[in-house]
Amino acid sequence: MELFVDGQAREIPGGEPFSKALEAIRRELSAGGRAIMSIHHNGAELSVEEENALCARPAGELGRVDLRSTPAREWGLHGLGEVASALGQLGDQFRVSADLFRAGQLSQGLDRANEVIGLFMSVLQALSTSLGLIGAASAGDLRSGIEGVVGAMRELEGAVRSGDAVAAADIAEYRLPEELEALAARVRALASSGGRGGQ
Repeated sequence: MELFVDGQAREIPGGEPFSKALEAIRRELSAGGRAIMSIHHNGAELSVEEENALCARPAGELGRVDLRSTPAREWGLHGLGEVASALGQLGDQFRVSADLFRAGQLSQGLDRANEVIGLFMSVLQALSTSLGLIGAASAGDLRSGIEGVVGAMRELEGAVRSGDAVAAADIAEYRLPEELEALAARVRALASSGGRGGQ
């Protein structure tokens, strides 16, 4: 395997899983205030899923891997922008479940809503990672926004459990997208303040 970090060749033992080498490089970069921005394998940039698959393989069989880094704070602020965008998209996806609820398809609507809730949990993980990169100790005023979304999700579950399709549709179409957009606005404000808001 040929491993390059920001264009500089690195030596790693070929028999180890690539994940072990990657973790060591992450620690080294982190100590210098940097974070991995992208991983390229044989010239192609990898998705998160492809990175995970690569990590499980022995380093010796990988060919060429290029890691590109950026200042951690800058990458964290970029991540906050991505989180804000993703939150808005989740609101649109909840509206799809609202259509199912209005059609009386409570089970299908709940299945769809649960998929979106799973995506929301992934977005929260990305938010946590970004906050860590910019050195924010906590979500600060983001916490109440997160609680607003979670509260609306609980209300949706209660409406479905009681068989109230109209209430479930209203929560999915209006309340959840509004709560998600309010949280997205707080994330955008934190990013635009350079991570200094809500501390």
